[in-house]
Amino acid sequence: MATDQHRSGAPPGALVQPRAIKDACFAAFANVSAPTSCRDIAPHLCDECDELARDLIGKRPSSLDGATLSYHCWDLPLLSASAKRYYLPAWIERSLDELDSDYTQALLFDFDSDHRHEGFDDAQRAAISIYLDYVAAHGDDSLRDLAVSAQIRWR
Repeated sequence: MATDQHRSGAPPGALVQPRAIKDACFAAFANVSAPTSCRDIAPHLCDECDELARDLIGKRPSSLDGATLSYHCWDLPLLSASAKRYYLPAWIERSLDELDSDYTQALLFDFDSDHRHEGFDDAQRAAISIYLDYVAAHGDDSLRDLAVSAQIRWR
């Protein structure tokens, strides 16, 4: 199958189903340690960061409720690098459920920056690349442009 995908000219993630991308993301980030304190989640001292940290502390990415994730959709830049690695699969899962959404735009803006992206290993970077390939192939023109721009940073 991988050979067929490569021969088609489509990037690897373009032909992968969303469920497989979600599974790959959760697997790639499965060994990331959970934050143990509010400062591990959001290191900046302010009300917004404190609220984000209180809402996420003790929660697993797979069990974040929709209301919490929706409320904090645009808060990825507030997360520490390690918290971002821990919670990122939740954002990716929601984005793939609703491709034309704020979740997707928030992820793409984050991935197209260099803000707190240290510590990602090869498997995590590969999972993000597959996600970006999918968005570039299946998103509207604006999402495609953002995904293509972000792909440059993650390859």
